[in-house]
Amino acid sequence: GSELPQDFKDKMQKAKDMITGIKSAKDDSELQGTDLQDLGGLMMELEDTRRDVLEQQQQLQGMRQGMKGMEQGLKMFESQLNRLKKQKIEVPADISDSLVKIKTIMTCVKGAKTMDDAQACGMEEMQDEMQNIQESHQKLAALSRWPRTIKELNNQLNRLTKELKRSKPMVDKLTKKGIDITSVYAEFEAAVTKLKTVRDEATNLMKTGDVQGAIELL
Repeated sequence: GSELPQDFKDKMQKAKDMITGIKSAKDDSELQGTDLQDLGGLMMELEDTRRDVLEQQQQLQGMRQGMKGMEQGLKMFESQLNRLKKQKIEVPADISDSLVKIKTIMTCVKGAKTMDDAQACGMEEMQDEMQNIQESHQKLAALSRWPRTIKELNNQLNRLTKELKRSKPMVDKLTKKGIDITSVYAEFEAAVTKLKTVRDEATNLMKTGDVQGAIELL
């Protein structure tokens, strides 16, 4: 249940004391010290407070109910991160940090007794962290494709390197016959070298967590 404000408890006790005094009064003279109008005003204040507490309790329950769906989504998201880690893919620190912060805030909200307590858990911060996670889906999708991407690139480089090595004797032979295609071979060799450099740079960017930079390179 919701924690009742101390002010409400004090007013409730005061109202109880006044009602007890009225009930125990034997004649009008014993009621002279009791202000019925004051009692009426007090009862109205108590009713207003009761409604506020009930409204806050309903809001708190609604917030917790909404979090159940979020928890399910977070579990799926965490499973995705674990799969990437098993593939030895480095997950950007900001994504892991956001997940930890959200789970901490949700645990705090579950233990909150009032909406004020829940808000103090960092609800605004949780919205920012949730947005970060939502925006990270594309990044994670790129991460999940990375092993296949780099494998295909390595296969391509292996084929090109073999072709480069196989072409060298032919270029030398043609050169001796007066047919100079060394410039063409040099361009081919430079292209393969550049592709290797791009692959290495992309791999390093991926290791540092710059997923977008790595993808753009390729």
